[in-house]
Amino acid sequence: MRALLLHGFAGAPASWDEVIAAGLGALEPTAVTLPGHGGPMGASWQDNLDAVPTDDAEIAIGYSFGARVALGLLASGRIPRAILIGVNPGIPDVERPARRAADAVWARMLRDQGIAAFVAAWEALP
Repeated sequence: MRALLLHGFAGAPASWDEVIAAGLGALEPTAVTLPGHGGPMGASWQDNLDAVPTDDAEIAIGYSFGARVALGLLASGRIPRAILIGVNPGIPDVERPARRAADAVWARMLRDQGIAAFVAAWEALP
């Protein structure tokens, strides 16, 4: 069964290397680079979703942001099934202002300290 492996935010296909090396049984894995993670980003969520190469995968396995992408692929009928790891479909409206403020801190860090510092801090999160 062909499996599409979708990395998390600020990740890369190499995020799956240890999983692939450990073996996935009958699954034939293909890890892809998600839009905005090494290539151009589309103008909309749908543009980005359309840019994900599914190559007739029979299952998508997504971690965090990759799991949200897998949900989008599943909802659009581009894949028939998915395994979702560490995913949250969204936050309640009441929590959005606090989330925007926290995201602004991350955006400032990225702008002021660069991608290396941002990725190091992001990957250090629990």
